[in-house]
Amino acid sequence: METPRPAKRARSGSDPSTKSPLEGYTRGELWFDDGNVILVAEKTAFRVYQGVLSKNSEIFRDMFTIPQPADAEKLEGCPVVHLSDSQKDLERFLSAVFDLGNTYYGTQRLPFSIVSAMLRLGTKYGVDFLRESAIGRLRTIFPPRLSDFHNAFTEWALWLESGGDPANEAAFSNTLVDMKQEDLFEALNLVQSLGLDAFLPQALYCCACIQGELLLVGHTDVDGYHHELSSDDLKNLYRAQFQFREEWVKRATFYLIGKPVPHCLTPQACAEGLSKSRNIYLSTLHAVNAVLLDIGWTSKAGLCPVCMTHATESITAQRDRVWNELAEIFELEVQWPIP
Repeated sequence: METPRPAKRARSGSDPSTKSPLEGYTRGELWFDDGNVILVAEKTAFRVYQGVLSKNSEIFRDMFTIPQPADAEKLEGCPVVHLSDSQKDLERFLSAVFDLGNTYYGTQRLPFSIVSAMLRLGTKYGVDFLRESAIGRLRTIFPPRLSDFHNAFTEWALWLESGGDPANEAAFSNTLVDMKQEDLFEALNLVQSLGLDAFLPQALYCCACIQGELLLVGHTDVDGYHHELSSDDLKNLYRAQFQFREEWVKRATFYLIGKPVPHCLTPQACAEGLSKSRNIYLSTLHAVNAVLLDIGWTSKAGLCPVCMTHATESITAQRDRVWNELAEIFELEVQWPIP
């Protein structure tokens, strides 16, 4: 659950000349001198175009058509509309709506804070193209296929690139969203609150891979808002973590026994490779919940083709099975796996 967003102070260090001499608002980054409506959030004013907002949002269109009294507030000759959103969220939302350089709609990675605002306010105000753009970006994080699920909880290469710390920016480096491990709290809450069921199993899996105190205390984002998981989610995740660790032990059995498979081509070399792999597995059994990690370093263990094929097929089969069972593991009533 997400704690209520606290009231925010105006930006420090703002140029006094950016404040209206009449109303005392702080001028926002998005300000068109020929704009014909001013939106205000947390005492920050944004001067934009009614027509563009009305064209893309029935909610804004209806809002602008409501008759106003003669003494309705105006600023620089424009009607003023006060919104309940945070100043930062409104700025991100409007920047995306009035994007003139197509920054928000190409393949350029965007910070999670921007994608989150695009999705939340795009949904709130019925700006469908913005909502769909944000959902498309989230789909690169939580895809419907395991083969497209690229992060430090599924690929050893990214795990190593992140220094063994999925909180590192490398954790989700193969997506269209610039996010870190701690952003998963807001992401899961967002997916749940907006009914994006197709993303739930993947989001819960990633959260289940979070280690230590962070899972309990949550995360305070760049705007100062705190995000944490509900008690029901935490119970669900701890139960899943136990199952994932059992699966990790099953995966390690071949290496723990340390015996090459029948028809092994190089028994001594494979035994040595299995011994090295066994030590790696033993050092991670207490903590690793990321049971969807690929074969990774196993390919560098020096196993012969016969033993390597056995290991690869075994790990691949287990990954596919666990992926297909994610909804069941997290007790979700959603369509899964997605056909």
